[in-house]
This record gives sequence, structure tokens and C-alpha cells, in this order.
Amino acid sequence: DSDTQSDRSTSPSSRSGDNAGRPPSSGNGRGGLIRLPSNDALNRSLHNNSSHGTSSSSQKDSAQQISELRTANAKLINKLSTMEADFMNQVHDVTSQMAQREAKYKEEAKEKEVQLATFQNRVVSAERRIRERDHQLTGLKEEKARQMHMITDLKNQLYQLQFEIEETSADKSDEIKQWEMKLID
Repeated sequence: DSDTQSDRSTSPSSRSGDNAGRPPSSGNGRGGLIRLPSNDALNRSLHNNSSHGTSSSSQKDSAQQISELRTANAKLINKLSTMEADFMNQVHDVTSQMAQREAKYKEEAKEKEVQLATFQNRVVSAERRIRERDHQLTGLKEEKARQMHMITDLKNQLYQLQFEIEETSADKSDEIKQWEMKLID
């Protein structure tokens, strides 16, 4: 029993009986993982067989089974390491691609930030020009209003002068007619 405990603590495959890191197998044995017995289970089985006085041929069969299981285990470990290497290569490739994409997106983001800063500067400049033009337009409107008021005043003065001229002309023509009448009399 102490041999099996030392095998459990030192053997890397001693955890193969655990469920950690493996998907659960289905209860009916179809479609799920087919689990091989762990080294611990094999060692316990062999220990039980050897303590019950089994014959030497069955011990040879057991030794052959152990050898076959170890060979199968080595193949599985090799396959697992190959799969793990493939997985790590895929992870590396994906990580590289993601790093490239990230660098590309960061560069695009920097370009967009430069464009945004340029557009913001243009907007500020355009807003300043609009304010200046609005100020000029307001000034022109005020000047136009003053000029229109002056024009109205000048027109009124002109009408007043025309009226006075007409009145004076009418008065003079009346006076001339009166003098002519006096002269004729």
C-alpha cells in the first residue's frame, strides 16, 4: 500500500484519475470520453492480483498489459503534447494577429484623432469667421438703418423745399398777376 501511495505522489499521471481539466464523460459510454484506468488503479489491481497467489502466467499477462498500457499512455501523452503544441501555436498566431490588429487600430485611431483635431480647428476658425461676418453684418444693418433714416430725412427736406418752392412760385405768380393787373388798370 505504501508503494501505491509513493507512486501517486511522484507519478505525473497520478492525476489521470481526477476529473480536473477534463470534460465530464457521458454516463452511457457513448459519445463521451472513454477513460482509461489510471496508474493508481492499475497498481492497486496488480497489487491485489499478486497478493492472492496468482500464477506466473497471469503475472506475465499483467506485465504485458502494463507494458501495453504504458505504450498506449506514451502515445496518448505524445498526442496530447502535439495537440498542446498545436494549440499553443494557434494561440500564438491569434495573439500575433490580435496584436497586429491592435497596432493597426491604434494607428487608425491616431490618424482619426489628427483628423478630428484638424476638423475642430477648422470648425473654430469657421465659427470665428461667422462671428466676424455676423458682427460686420450687424454693423452694416445698423449703417443701412442710419442711411435709410438719413435718406428719409433728406426726402422729407426735399419735399419740404419743393413745397416751399412751389408755394413761393405760386405766390410770385400771383404777385406777378396782381402787378400786371395793376399795370393794366
